[in-house]
Amino acid sequence: MVHQCKCGNCVNKFLVNHGKHRNYLNKYLVHIDKCGNCLNKSLVHHGKYDNCLNKYQVCYVKHGN
Repeated sequence: MVHQCKCGNCVNKFLVNHGKHRNYLNKYLVHIDKCGNCLNKSLVHHGKYDNCLNKYQVCYVKHGN
């Protein structure tokens, strides 16, 4: 998935899903903004039954390309 920002920066988002084992939800979000600052957000949620769901979302912003 490629998305163009307002400032013309290229944003690439990768989402990986794993479904296995217990009801486990794990989300990681990494974002680098237009100013070069890195924003790290992580949400970890543990459920109870039988499914394992792992989600990884990474957002990269290129400058001048």
